[in-house]
Amino acid sequence: MMLYFCAIFLTNAYEYMYDVYIHYLALHVQNIAMWIMHSLH
Repeated sequence: MMLYFCAIFLTNAYEYMYDVYIHYLALHVQNIAMWIMHSLH
């Protein structure tokens, strides 16, 4: 039973970290793209 809860906790933690990573990456890519556009002009 404890192993079952640990598995659920690890899965949720992994999904949470993945979401945070994707959002951070998307924001970072957007900032880099804006910086490149400003640099070109």
